[in-house]
Amino acid sequence: LLSELPNAVGVGTDISEEALEVARENAERLLRFGSSDGTDLSSPRAVFAKHDMADLVQLCKRDPNPAQSILPSFCCPPFDLMVCNPPYLDARKSEQYRPEMMAEPSEALYCGRRDHSGNRNGFENGNAYAAYELLAECLSRNVGLLTRSAPVVLETGAGMSSRVRSFLENGGFEVGNLVEDRIGCDRVLVLRKGNNLEQNTCKS
Repeated sequence: LLSELPNAVGVGTDISEEALEVARENAERLLRFGSSDGTDLSSPRAVFAKHDMADLVQLCKRDPNPAQSILPSFCCPPFDLMVCNPPYLDARKSEQYRPEMMAEPSEALYCGRRDHSGNRNGFENGNAYAAYELLAECLSRNVGLLTRSAPVVLETGAGMSSRVRSFLENGGFEVGNLVEDRIGCDRVLVLRKGNNLEQNTCKS
């Protein structure tokens, strides 16, 4: 995204250190550490932090602006965009998924999966919706996390979009776009808070 938005800065979080390392490598390869006109800046455009979403929700309960305490000042909220692809796959069905997915860090893919250090990603094994519920709770508690018109872009598993949508709608968000994948499954929800947006469906 930052390679397509040359004037933007961003922060990426994940529970998987392996996933974060891949993201750092991608940022180093794709991004220039500077402005769109090539001017060198002292801070990189992408910052990465290891966090468990469940821990972030607990932090939101104690601190109305939790990101202020864990992020550099140049990329603190309110954010203009949130993009989230949480773990929603069931580890018990891993043999059913495409082989190329096995290259991804397991704790970043599967609900309740343990990483190499034995740490869980905070979600009950098999509960594909746990991360979305936590995200909805975090956004409802932390009103300063996003700007007023900031879109929240969520990837969902096949057949999950309706229930995921309900979690966010209960927190005051409304669907602006629904993006289908190549086989016609609802795959991406684009939501905004407090805007009456007509729902659109398009294919990726």
